[in-house]
Amino acid sequence: MVATDDSLSRGTILLVDDTLENLDVLDDLLTGQGYEVRRAIDGAMALRAVAAAPPDLILLDIMMPGMDGYEVCARLKADGNNWGIPVVFISALDDDEDKVRGVEAGGADYIPKPFQAAEVAAQVETHLPNALLQQILADRGGAGGAGAGGAPVAPAGETPGGSVGLLRGRARAGLNDELAAALGCHGSVSGRHDGGHRVGGLSILS
Repeated sequence: MVATDDSLSRGTILLVDDTLENLDVLDDLLTGQGYEVRRAIDGAMALRAVAAAPPDLILLDIMMPGMDGYEVCARLKADGNNWGIPVVFISALDDDEDKVRGVEAGGADYIPKPFQAAEVAAQVETHLPNALLQQILADRGGAGGAGAGGAPVAPAGETPGGSVGLLRGRARAGLNDELAAALGCHGSVSGRHDGGHRVGGLSILS
């Protein structure tokens, strides 16, 4: 999970993709940004990885052999201990129906393939602070109550995984400042680590 010390912007990201080239590119990008990265090459491995040590964010491919990304996400969100983990789908499927299905499964956002590294970095920077804030609120008893296992309860009418517009709106409304206030810090908290790693102009395979 995300540390609550001087390295607030770091977190653990689980990459789930059956294409090793994609895993390599994402791993290089995100470790260069200062994140801890774990890998899974299929849905079953992803579920085991989350059960063993929940990550702070999941980048999840959709088209995988056996269990597809939609099913993986739905199974994760069915567990009250996991619904607060943001799941960002990555897929060559780019129809509106595919995006809607992702949100219905509990996804927080959607990135089409092939995509730019800068877009991946932006998604991580958007959703990790939200996950950390939820974690802090859950540890403090949560705002609006807690569910089984201490997991925060989703507001009425809100899918546990959230919606793309809702999560982006929270980020734009100053989520980082809210996070800093919750931690008793001054100023805003950024989810980005430059780390001397250039994030633009790098495409990930389909």
